[in-house]
Formats: sequence, structure tokens, C-alpha cells
Amino acid sequence: MSKKKTPAAAPAGAQSATKLVIKSRERKTSPGSSFSLPFGKKNFVHLLIGIGILMVGYALMTDKEYKGAEEFSMALHVAPVIVLAGYAYLVYAILLKDKKAPKSSGSAQTGN
Repeated sequence: MSKKKTPAAAPAGAQSATKLVIKSRERKTSPGSSFSLPFGKKNFVHLLIGIGILMVGYALMTDKEYKGAEEFSMALHVAPVIVLAGYAYLVYAILLKDKKAPKSSGSAQTGN
């Protein structure tokens, strides 16, 4: 003699909110979406080159034979320049644009 409870009807606003959440999830996972990474393959290759330059510069800074500032030393004179060049190359790699990318319509100029 147990009574089965019937589920109460949800308010109309809750149902539409649920549908909205489901639709937004579908948009994120749909295979035809226009999602693209901010960097292309060319950017990643240049980023790896820049990281390699930094590694060489920091490795040169760990010179164990450094005795003082009076004599020429790779750790004191050359390595900081290589590290700065590595950081400059990383900035270049980040700002590098793909030449094949289509231009946006917002940047079109009028002939007036």
C-alpha cells in the first residue's frame, strides 16, 4: 500500500534554462565549430627555437671557470646578449602572423 510519488511538473522557466544549457554544450563539442588555436605550426616551431636559444644562453652563464670581471668571460659578456636575443626571438615568434590567414572584413577600407 505504498503510494508512488509522481514527479512534480517543473516550471516553464526551468525547462527552457535546461534546454539552453544543453544547446550551449552542443556548440562547444560540435565537430563543425570554427575553433582554432591562436598559434599555428610556424609559431610553435619558432617558439621552440627561441626556447633553445634561451637554454644555450643560460647554459653559458653557468661558467665554472669565472674568476672575476677583469678578464673576458663568456658568462659575463656573451651569455647575457644571447639570452636577450632569445627573449627577442620569442616575442617575434608570438607576434608572427600566418600569411595565408584571411583578413577580417572589419579592416576593409572604403574608397571615399
